[in-house]
Amino acid sequence: MKLIWSIPAPLRETIQRFFESNDETDAVDPEDSVGLLNGNEKHHTPPSRLQRDLLNSRNRKAWLYLAFFGIILIFIALAAPTRRVARVELPFMPATAAARPRQEDRFLHIVISQAWSSEASVELCKTVLTASTLGYPTPWSANWNSTLDAEGRDVNTTLNKLEHISTWLSSMPEDRGDDVVVILSNNKSWFQVRPEVLLKRYFAILETGNKELGHHVSADVRDLRDVGEKVVFATQKRCPSKHEASCQGQEAGDKSVHYLSANFAMGSMKDLKTLWQHAAIRATELTARNATLDDHSVFVSLLADQQQYRHTIREQKNHAEDLPAQDEFQDFGIHLDLKNELSYTAALNTDDIEWIKYHNPTKPETRKWISPPDLYLPVDISISAPPLWTIDGTSTPLHNTWHDVQLLTSTSSNTIPAIIQRGHTSRPTLSTTWWEKMWFHPYGRRLLDTFVLT
Repeated sequence: MKLIWSIPAPLRETIQRFFESNDETDAVDPEDSVGLLNGNEKHHTPPSRLQRDLLNSRNRKAWLYLAFFGIILIFIALAAPTRRVARVELPFMPATAAARPRQEDRFLHIVISQAWSSEASVELCKTVLTASTLGYPTPWSANWNSTLDAEGRDVNTTLNKLEHISTWLSSMPEDRGDDVVVILSNNKSWFQVRPEVLLKRYFAILETGNKELGHHVSADVRDLRDVGEKVVFATQKRCPSKHEASCQGQEAGDKSVHYLSANFAMGSMKDLKTLWQHAAIRATELTARNATLDDHSVFVSLLADQQQYRHTIREQKNHAEDLPAQDEFQDFGIHLDLKNELSYTAALNTDDIEWIKYHNPTKPETRKWISPPDLYLPVDISISAPPLWTIDGTSTPLHNTWHDVQLLTSTSSNTIPAIIQRGHTSRPTLSTTWWEKMWFHPYGRRLLDTFVLT
């Protein structure tokens, strides 16, 4: 009744007049419905009782009642508050047996760059463990000597590091140029989500970046000079360089300033190979001038050249014939992940970080670490393989979904990074306190055994 009286007064009056007008006795004889038939139909079999009822005027009036009530119900349904479904999550379905790899298939490579040491590294073991439990390929290791080059001569640490990674990239077969490579220059890195989430986000970031670039640089110029977003670098809120001149930040969507982080880079094999070759050359030039440098300042220098090159293109009104000579500038395809979707680097201040278990609407019981109302689990994570899923189905609890495990979340950007890194300024205690909060921590040994067996 409350819903009826919530109908506007004019509509309510119309309904009342309708019922009053139809209360009068109909003058049509119920048996006169035969008169509604045409001439030919009158000479055939008399209409059945059902036909007479349908043709009867009183029954026609009943149909009008039903139609009118249907309109009222539609109005009530539209006026009543509804709960919007934010997204539809398709259940995870295990893939069928894979066919033999083809030459045109692309593969994912994880490269960990670190100084050579004769002692085992606990941090490196943690990185490999997180990659294995989530189904990432076994990482490559690009070790470098911190003070000596391959011939035993003293060399700058940054130059040595860049040259070793460049050598690894150049050693890969040419036909693997389209493979996707993740370079981790920080062995304090933990994988948090499945590799398909990392890959989807990487390609989405490049697509968005190239669309934005298309608003400033014409298509013919982009094709002629191979200008585009190709390599994604992580960012962090604290400048990782000790040299103030290299601290050139960019504003993110939440108005915070982010700085390029050379601890994470992701791109195709061929694009990373070109970029690291230029980085090694730039480091060699700076070393020859006795300039102080680190890997961050080298890539910031290349990014500055790229921005200047693109600015020159825009100044030339996007006409290909007006561009400077190709050897004067170079576009490296560097793009910054300002939302930390791929990687997050913890600094000294971690106030914007929470470990959150995202609420599942199908399980409304009260639990600890329930997500705030303005945070939600991204679809790319929720539809990926469940966190404790294994190919042999022996992990427990097997029924757990991503809603049932806690994930590191940046509350300032509402982002769950695919990879967690700890910077050189982060608190050493995070190595223990954060590790114990990783969702797979209680099942690490079991998941690793399953990975090794499969």
